[in-house]
Amino acid sequence: MGMIYHKKRLWSKLKEEREKNSSSTENNSQTSEQPEENSSDSYTKTDINRMSTAELQELAENEGIEGAHEKSGGELKKMLIEHFSL
Repeated sequence: MGMIYHKKRLWSKLKEEREKNSSSTENNSQTSEQPEENSSDSYTKTDINRMSTAELQELAENEGIEGAHEKSGGELKKMLIEHFSL
């Protein structure tokens, strides 16, 4: 039951990230640093380490990491942990 809750929480966070990225295109120049700060509050190192490769690829793309679909899960985990300064 805990794993089901965990996956639901991760998917809800991914949906929130998508909505944040797509909802405010007008203020993009003023808030370019804010999504990164909000994202680091949303994800923990444990969250990232428990994600599947598909989830990591989607998150990496949302965060602007290029070539996410060409990287392995381990590489993406390292990159995302560094990206979020965890």
